[in-house]
Amino acid sequence: QQDGVEIFACLDDYLSSTQDISSTLDLVQEVYQRIILYPEEWKYQKENNQYKFVLNRIASCYLELEQYVKSLRFYREELHVKQLIGEKSSQAITYHQIGIVEQELHNYEEARSNYKSSLQIKVKCKDERSQASTYHQLGTIEEEIASKYYELGMIEEAFQKCNEAQYNYKKAIDIKIKYKDRRSQASTYCNLGIVDEMLANIIICNQVEVGFDFSQKIENAYLNYRKALEIYTEYNDRNYQGHCYYHLGSLDYLIGNFTEARYNYQQALVIYMERKNFGGQAAIYGKFGFLAEAEGEYQEAAHQLIRSLHIFSKDSESNDNTSTKFIISEVKRIYKSHPSDQLLNTIGQAIGCNE
Repeated sequence: QQDGVEIFACLDDYLSSTQDISSTLDLVQEVYQRIILYPEEWKYQKENNQYKFVLNRIASCYLELEQYVKSLRFYREELHVKQLIGEKSSQAITYHQIGIVEQELHNYEEARSNYKSSLQIKVKCKDERSQASTYHQLGTIEEEIASKYYELGMIEEAFQKCNEAQYNYKKAIDIKIKYKDRRSQASTYCNLGIVDEMLANIIICNQVEVGFDFSQKIENAYLNYRKALEIYTEYNDRNYQGHCYYHLGSLDYLIGNFTEARYNYQQALVIYMERKNFGGQAAIYGKFGFLAEAEGEYQEAAHQLIRSLHIFSKDSESNDNTSTKFIISEVKRIYKSHPSDQLLNTIGQAIGCNE
């Protein structure tokens, strides 16, 4: 067992330096196969961190590799060990991680329950600073559900979930500001912007009176995206700068500021090309297509949509069958609204490239 302790010390040093998740998982699994043969009383000693460490490493590796069911198994075992030895405060971390995995599996009720269990422990232990990350995650759940309700046309339900998302994001941002966690504020500001943008879209697209000021929602979204962009720029987080420019472009498009929308989309595209973010590039070319359509440039609209389609078709990581079908349907829609021989040829090229 002393040899085991030395192995863990070397393992910890190695894992801290490597970015090779698959090799790390292989190594930790090998150690796990040894440690499960140790006596039960050794594994569950309160002062013994080795078994918990291995379980946590395996779970986190599976999470990185998007093998969520396997990740969940080891996080739950880690939680079980902590409960057996009465290690209360650190259970909050594991509950939080289980919530993340359940959320990835779209088990929203389970995710919410685990986040709340994490939050309860953090409140009880008076660990206010770490509550911010859990409030943020609770916000992301409600945001995801709101988006699904909106897609289904369930407007009232979408608004309710948007409100719940905003409540949690605002709790998170207040704590982050209080403890001067500036870098982590960016993601919460960005998500607050997304929720306001969603509310603005619901109002304008459904042409309903829902008790919200459309202009105020647009203004709030701009403000939050710009705060996020400022922080991401400060820390040179290029990919997320691209996301902020993308969302700023979407806001400008929504209110008809096409010149500003094109500028922001172009800024996002430069970053996505720099970072080889092919999915982001495809999304931007699609946006260029819709901009061209709004300006009456239907041939250009089809051309830009095809550029988007080419990227989705060629790049394995960004290849999304739903997206490719949507793009083809949009090109066809443009042709039906504004038929011409040129557009018909363009559609044929698009379908041919997709095959």
